[in-house]
Amino acid sequence: MQTPINPKGKGPLSLGSPDSLQFGNLSINDARSGTSDYDTDRSGTPFRGPSRNRSYTSSPSTNTPAFRDFGRRNSNARYRGGYNTRASSGSFRNSRTWISPDQQAQQEFLIIRNSMRRLFKFAEVSKWKFPDYIAHREAMVAAQANSLAQRVKDKEEARSVHSPPIPLELQQNMRNWGVHGNFDEVGNYGRVLGSQTIWCTDWQNGKEEVAPWPTMAEMKWEGDDRAKTGVGRFLALPREEGPAALMWNQLPIIEQYPLDQTAKIPTLEDIYLPVDDQIEPDHEYLWSKELEQDMDIILEG
Repeated sequence: MQTPINPKGKGPLSLGSPDSLQFGNLSINDARSGTSDYDTDRSGTPFRGPSRNRSYTSSPSTNTPAFRDFGRRNSNARYRGGYNTRASSGSFRNSRTWISPDQQAQQEFLIIRNSMRRLFKFAEVSKWKFPDYIAHREAMVAAQANSLAQRVKDKEEARSVHSPPIPLELQQNMRNWGVHGNFDEVGNYGRVLGSQTIWCTDWQNGKEEVAPWPTMAEMKWEGDDRAKTGVGRFLALPREEGPAALMWNQLPIIEQYPLDQTAKIPTLEDIYLPVDDQIEPDHEYLWSKELEQDMDIILEG
């Protein structure tokens, strides 16, 4: 083995310790900052500690343990795991495993049958087989469909305002009794009294303006809140449509038909008009003399 030759000609190059250490050409190449991250104190001791007026950023080390949030553990927060974890609900229905409809029906049947056998051991339901359960479920679905169809039919019939026709014989008898009404429901006239009203089929006939639906505040004032006072509760009065900023009680009232007026304020004529308790001869047929005699006997007794 040949000994390496020293290029400077001062003897062979040793493989051990060098002859001299040259530190003059050494330099520190730090691309982050031109100043050191640490200061020295008065005694010149390096790495004494960080400066108070300097902020530092440190990257997490691979050996540093992960931060554990004990505040969440000590609080009432509950960890919600996935579908296939132990932290999730214990019900098997939370599983996302696909089950065929037949298999699902079989499982439901087994659950119901076992429950019936435990609670009602001698009942007929506890002796059911799977085909019996399927037939029962189909019958329940059909019954629900029939019930919904009947409800739809009833609602459609309720929306219809047409009254059943009055037989001609009954119409003639009512005319003989002095009741002349709008039996055929022509126009905006009532069926019995024959007066103009909104309670008829063609109620919009002759109405130049239809009042909008009353607000909640108006309905409470006329209805629920008024009922607490003992005065009574009435339907909201029809009012003209106005801006939203205007109070409902400041809107003008639409004129009503006399038959539709409720709780009308009495006038001076109504107050000072003499009241005669005697029935006029033309209206005596509306009053039963026998009923009057029976009432007199009860009052005298």
